[in-house]
Amino acid sequence: MITANHQPVINRFFRHYVDLLMKRHFHKIQVTGDIPDEGRSIMLIGNHFSWWDGFFAFWLNNHLLHKRFHVMMLEKQLAKRRFFRGIGAFSVQPSSRSMVESLDYAARLLESCESMLVIYPQGRIETSYIQRIRFGKGAVRILEKVRGIHPEILFYVALTDYFSNPKPTLNIYLQPYAIQTDNALQNMEDRYNAFYQSCITLQKEP
Repeated sequence: MITANHQPVINRFFRHYVDLLMKRHFHKIQVTGDIPDEGRSIMLIGNHFSWWDGFFAFWLNNHLLHKRFHVMMLEKQLAKRRFFRGIGAFSVQPSSRSMVESLDYAARLLESCESMLVIYPQGRIETSYIQRIRFGKGAVRILEKVRGIHPEILFYVALTDYFSNPKPTLNIYLQPYAIQTDNALQNMEDRYNAFYQSCITLQKEP
């Protein structure tokens, strides 16, 4: 696997670059929801519907969460864009022997209260018009491996609308989640989808 290798110079560049991109391409950004306790690490679980998703999470961390950013990327993608290691990207290769190594690595990251790990449990980009988001097993397996104080789990849903503007408004909704030990994967998927649908309802309001 390819591990993260934070580089302050690359991180500073990306902070400015992502801020510039967001200002240039979005009419405005609105965040709704609660920010978790700063004393624990964060697993940020989001919907995966666009090229922008990693940038949304990076922006959210820089402006509101203030953790050491980490994100899983497919190994073939990270191998082509190794500079992303400098902001905390590391690789995962599904259905391979190295996947266990990636999950162990992710769990160790979350054992530090300074860390944040971004997970897109869909495992692939899907349209934002789907009715239900299906979760892979990765997030739950990582949490099972974490030793000591478990991380805060923070759901986020990103939705966009243009309305009467040439640029879309980005709405990011946040909701903390407490992991359930019984049928953990199904419970997490159900709770996320209930939150997802509530966000769509809010998005429809004037």
